[in-house]
Amino acid sequence: MNFINKKYLIISVILLINIANVANANTIIFKINDLIYTSEDLEKRISYIRLKDKTLNIDKDKIKKEYINSLIFNELGKKKVTLDEALIISYYNQFFDQYNDININNLLYPVYLSITYEEILINLKIDIIRKIILEDLLNSNNKVKNKILEKVGIEDIYEKFFKYFSFNKENFDLVEKNKINIDFQNVKKTINLLNINNIKYIYENKKIVTIEDTINEIQESFTSGNEFVEFDIENNKIIGQVIKKIKFEKEISYNLIKLELTDKDLNYNNLKCEQILNNDNFNYSKLNNLKFSSLNNIIKENLNKINDKMILNESNKQFIIMLCNITYDEKFFQNYKINSQVNLIVEEIEKEFIKKYSVIYNLEIYNE
Repeated sequence: MNFINKKYLIISVILLINIANVANANTIIFKINDLIYTSEDLEKRISYIRLKDKTLNIDKDKIKKEYINSLIFNELGKKKVTLDEALIISYYNQFFDQYNDININNLLYPVYLSITYEEILINLKIDIIRKIILEDLLNSNNKVKNKILEKVGIEDIYEKFFKYFSFNKENFDLVEKNKINIDFQNVKKTINLLNINNIKYIYENKKIVTIEDTINEIQESFTSGNEFVEFDIENNKIIGQVIKKIKFEKEISYNLIKLELTDKDLNYNNLKCEQILNNDNFNYSKLNNLKFSSLNNIIKENLNKINDKMILNESNKQFIIMLCNITYDEKFFQNYKINSQVNLIVEEIEKEFIKKYSVIYNLEIYNE
């Protein structure tokens, strides 16, 4: 009798340990309308995203946030959206049909084994519902109609960045006292000098999505072509560099001038393309309709806007290479601009939607 009791006791303990291990492995991470979603659900979502996007590299926290957002859309979709089976199959074929013949050596093969067909369909339906609701919200948003009417200009071919150091008054006084040059060509060296002298600072390199959202000094720098700016915000000194980079290489063409340096007294730094093209005394050649993608990296890095120039040494002679005209595929950049603006509006719409409906649908997020 004692032997039987001990036997049952051991079995009970083993069962309790196994249950505890399962509980630890599969924890609740959030609830929506009392529906529980666990770490296992998130892992299935991650597998789904990896297969859909054909990548192993994912940000788990980003996927978790996106998963929660999609499920909040899905709650509304349960009442308002009826999915056509043909639409679901069409999306499945587009993203997942390729895995039917996946090779065992494919890095995504273990991911493919980790999720069932039914689990893929569940996640796919969630994404389709989110897409449908967002499109409906977007179509009823007046901002989109206004954005589509906007034309493109030369500024739309660039990605814009702002690199800057920020100092409070006390630390900027130390910068001046120690005669430290804020060198954006060698940021690492500048940071080392600041650290050695125990000067506190903030350094950032930000992509600028819309110039209109920046402060006046930055806006003026972009329009005037002045690369470096310095201004005050309250008690802080901002020293920065405005940078423009060509977005898409294949849609851009350059007209260049190759000018031989012969007049030592001429100030070539202030020379403009217009002055050269309208003066027969200059010895130059034209290099027209050069695809940006075909240019070497030195030219790409140094010539970004009209009248940019660089020195070229060739056959014991010195030449200036100048950028005199930029042509671009206007239709391509117009579509890109519209899509970018629409994406920004979609982000705003989604943020407002999630803020509102996460309360309505009683979202509760737990620590994993």
